[in-house]
Amino acid sequence: MADLKKMQESVKMTIRSLLISTKDGLTRSQLVSDYMSLMGHPVPFQKLGHGSVDEMLNAMPDVCRRTL
Repeated sequence: MADLKKMQESVKMTIRSLLISTKDGLTRSQLVSDYMSLMGHPVPFQKLGHGSVDEMLNAMPDVCRRTL
């Protein structure tokens, strides 16, 4: 459980960093690609209990919000 919490916080911190580094935000595909480039592995949404990257991002309102 503690490892899962650490992973979740690490993923949040990485996503927050990626979003802050761009003026106009990122699309989901850009975020996924940038995460892979930075971390060397895909976003671990399934390990965090989510069915998709979108579902995981929706569960992180303190990190990001979706715009149209």
